[in-house]
Amino acid sequence: MNWSELCSRLLPGEGKIRFPKLAIPALPDVVFKVAQKAQEPDVAVSDLGGLIETDAALTSEMLRYVNSSAMMLRHKASNASRACALLGVKKTKLFVLTVASNRLMNSVISPLIVMRRFSVSSMERALFAKAVASHKKLDSDLAFSCGLLQDLVLPTLTADLLDHYSDFMTAVKQTGEDLAVHERNRFGWDHALAAGLIMKGWGFPDDLISCVVMHHRLEEILADPELAKTELFPVAMAGLLHDLLGQSPNGCTRLQNCWSEHMTDIPLEDIAEIVSQQLDELVSERHGHVTLSEQLSMAV
Repeated sequence: MNWSELCSRLLPGEGKIRFPKLAIPALPDVVFKVAQKAQEPDVAVSDLGGLIETDAALTSEMLRYVNSSAMMLRHKASNASRACALLGVKKTKLFVLTVASNRLMNSVISPLIVMRRFSVSSMERALFAKAVASHKKLDSDLAFSCGLLQDLVLPTLTADLLDHYSDFMTAVKQTGEDLAVHERNRFGWDHALAAGLIMKGWGFPDDLISCVVMHHRLEEILADPELAKTELFPVAMAGLLHDLLGQSPNGCTRLQNCWSEHMTDIPLEDIAEIVSQQLDELVSERHGHVTLSEQLSMAV
């Protein structure tokens, strides 16, 4: 897959869309230092670990994730350098970019979003995308990062454009159409494209940007045999999961229909239960979030 070409096609040129100035926080210096160091051809994982350990919260999140059952690693890590050695340079860079960005956006205060619950739903999407990608023998780490970042700018958008998003929430319930549809109709862009533009400015890789931009375009992905064989597929499937804003009001039904057609070799309930168990391991409290496993059980 030529991710650079796809990314160029997905992101509009400068001045082609009217994108508002948002109060986007700056990424911490440690993230840029890790990303720059990871680009060096002879970089040692101990160097990356040393940089990460300057941020206690980032180190803690990294160790919790690397030592979780979702990673399925034989060995455990007791420090950031060991975690980097287990992940490798490329995955370490991807993890740091993802977790730091997600943490940054979760610090935004929005009247429409309970951030603790928002964080749980984002983690479930990430774990679901990872599980599907792993089953399809795709890059599960890329899928995890995309799942975690797909709603990257929704906290800022709902805070800075409160009146618009209050209207959108009402319209989503009345029409049954996805939030992204209402965003495009009103603005000419949606939160996925907004996230992609910001990520491009931060120097994120093209594959990560492309998957985030297309996470509400499942039908378009399935219509293209080349796209359907990439990480775009599990990330877009994860985009149908229930969340606090109800972005895809018919998401569970659409997910089940898509699953029965394209994932016939494993029951959706099995993946949902695995993801639920992993979610319990990674988050201490669900804060009222209803998991996919619980939704499927209620539907029986």
